[in-house]
Amino acid sequence: MRNLLLSTLLLLTTLKFNYSAAQTKGTHLEGTIIDKTSGESVIGATIFFPDLKKGASSDLDGFYNIENLPVGVFKVEVACIGYQTIVISDMEIKPGKNGFDILLEEATNLLNEIVVTSVKRMNSEIAMVQATRTAGVVMSGMSSRQITKSQDRNTAEVVKRIPGVSIINDRYIIVRGLPSRYNNVWVNNSSVPSTEADSRSFSFDILPSAQLESIMIVKSQSAELPSDFSGGFVKITTGSMPEKSETIISYGTGINSVTHFNKQLRNKASSTDFLGFDSGERALKSIVPLRLDNYNGALVTDVTKRGFREEWGVKEGGALPDQRLSLMLNRYYLLKKGSKLGLTAALNYSLTSQTYKDMLNARFGVYNTVTDEPEFIYKYTDNQYSIDAKVGGCSISHI
Repeated sequence: MRNLLLSTLLLLTTLKFNYSAAQTKGTHLEGTIIDKTSGESVIGATIFFPDLKKGASSDLDGFYNIENLPVGVFKVEVACIGYQTIVISDMEIKPGKNGFDILLEEATNLLNEIVVTSVKRMNSEIAMVQATRTAGVVMSGMSSRQITKSQDRNTAEVVKRIPGVSIINDRYIIVRGLPSRYNNVWVNNSSVPSTEADSRSFSFDILPSAQLESIMIVKSQSAELPSDFSGGFVKITTGSMPEKSETIISYGTGINSVTHFNKQLRNKASSTDFLGFDSGERALKSIVPLRLDNYNGALVTDVTKRGFREEWGVKEGGALPDQRLSLMLNRYYLLKKGSKLGLTAALNYSLTSQTYKDMLNARFGVYNTVTDEPEFIYKYTDNQYSIDAKVGGCSISHI
């Protein structure tokens, strides 16, 4: 009798298991998820049974299908980014096919937009080479990495290393043989005015080299560039936001065998010549009028005698080695609400000497056809001596 009861119980359990498995195998839930406002299909929405750990996502047509669900009442969650989440606590699943279409409403608390910004750096050699190769114009340039490898202290010394560029008077550039008035100079995408009163020229020695991120010289015309140049279009980019606060001081010196430790002839100097400006020693006297009447002989004679300083002589002096000093300040400040403030400042100073010996100065007259040689009105050799003091500075703020 006991064995009969056990056999009957085992048979009933097997029948129940087979019946449940048959119900689960053919039971599924399908439907379409639609935007309630527009009526369009919602892509990527999820419908999930947390108790069963089963779910699915809607396809490009908003259709979903969850297979092999057990029969019963279960909790269902429907969610999608930008829409309100729907929770159904008593979803009834019957044997076979179950259909359930869902309408989603847009969420009122949408996420704020995310803005991704980037800055194109041109301070590396790779970036400069890539820009030169991909440019549709003839262009040459230098990056800050290349500049830091040299001993150049100002932009004039840097730009003369670029092919096709020459420097005159240690400050003005000549591109493709054309003087500075045929060039156009921009700093940080803004045109800069001329530094000279009587010509269109930019003095490149006023910008310290430590402030530069890149220099690019365009030698051919292009639609995106101003057309008022025929020599070169110079684009100077200064340093960007500093990453930390620091102070950099550099000092250099140099000598050459012709100039230094040799005698030079000089006139009387002022006490501030080493700073690059005169203290008033060479100024005109008060007797010199704003307008001089050349027909007034007495006034011209008086101005000639007493209008200028009386020191016309020269004296000998030794030339010291060239001195170059640069100071660079980088300051970084973190303001409220995550804002940043950066300050980059640089100061350049140089005191250099030059000696030019045996310079031929001559003026030709009418050619002598009898002796078949030129006739000179004058012909002599000249020695020139110069002392140049330069002070340059630049300050840039970044926000």
